[in-house]
Amino acid sequence: MAIMAETSDNTQQELDSSSSPSLPPLVKVKALTYLPIHLTPLNYVSWKLQFTSLFFGLDLMGFLDGTTPPPSEVTSQGSAFTPNPEFIH
Repeated sequence: MAIMAETSDNTQQELDSSSSPSLPPLVKVKALTYLPIHLTPLNYVSWKLQFTSLFFGLDLMGFLDGTTPPPSEVTSQGSAFTPNPEFIH
């Protein structure tokens, strides 16, 4: 069961009581608050800067530039493979 909690900085965190307690909660960003600049043929640099700042602030830049590898899709325990909760999350 997922519960949405709004934080003081206008992001929403999805609190899931069924997920593993070791996983951080999902963060949903309100696009109009954090991304006010819409892409046009003349403003690519400003538009890219707002996305870069947002991803850096949410500690997601490593996934975009390749320095942080994504978690594996499955985990193995002996000969059994199970979905990796970090990949699903």
